[in-house]
Amino acid sequence: MVRKLVLVMAILSISAIAFAQAPTPAQAPSQPLATAVVVQTAFEKADQMWLERDGTAKSAREGLKMMEDYLAQHPDDFEALWRASRFCFWICDRTEDSNIKKEFGMKGYQYGEKIMAKWPTKVEGYYYYTINLGEYGKGISIPKAIAIGLNKKFQKTGEKAIAIDKAYEQCGPLRAMGKFYYSLPWPLYSGEKSIKYLDEAVKVCPNKIRSYHYLAETLIKEKRYPEAREVIKKGLAVDKPIPTDPWEDKFYRDELKKLLESIKNKGK
Repeated sequence: MVRKLVLVMAILSISAIAFAQAPTPAQAPSQPLATAVVVQTAFEKADQMWLERDGTAKSAREGLKMMEDYLAQHPDDFEALWRASRFCFWICDRTEDSNIKKEFGMKGYQYGEKIMAKWPTKVEGYYYYTINLGEYGKGISIPKAIAIGLNKKFQKTGEKAIAIDKAYEQCGPLRAMGKFYYSLPWPLYSGEKSIKYLDEAVKVCPNKIRSYHYLAETLIKEKRYPEAREVIKKGLAVDKPIPTDPWEDKFYRDELKKLLESIKNKGK
């Protein structure tokens, strides 16, 4: 009887030690799970701010601040880097203030540079580097940007983005290159190249209103008014807008209407 009692007590002691040493279900994953939830929440909030972006760029600035705070603790986080760079572009895109374009354009292309260096096969680095470099170039003036060779860098990384994924961000790389050749002064300006890239953009990604606007602008600059009217009408007829572009969709629909009005008596 005594031997049985000792054996039972020994078994209970061993079980108690094992139980005490084993992590409980709540303990084991607590830290990684908590970190994952915080990260997911930060990115979800940032994506919500991107969805809410408008002409004031207020939500973009808030989103950028959130990503910068996160990057201060996690400087090599891919998801935070490209989101920060994207916010920088929107801040630049919604203003004509050269100082803002210089400040945030530089920030944006530096984030892109970091992505290109660490993830050379990812389209995000090349794309966001390119479009932010373009905004920075506008900030310092296009002639100066050309003088220091930024146009060649833009062209190189823009083409690389197209090679990796031309449909990224609703054909963003194609749209960027089309706008690039439209914006360059003579003799670097090329209406033919601009139309080539933008025509492909509207064919591959037919629901992005901004692409129709850019294409129509180039056609008008080339005095191809009948074609411009057709492009504008196609853009206005898009009935499947991008879910993440509510403000931008409306803005460029209105811009298309202005373009159509501006050429109503031309080239008939």
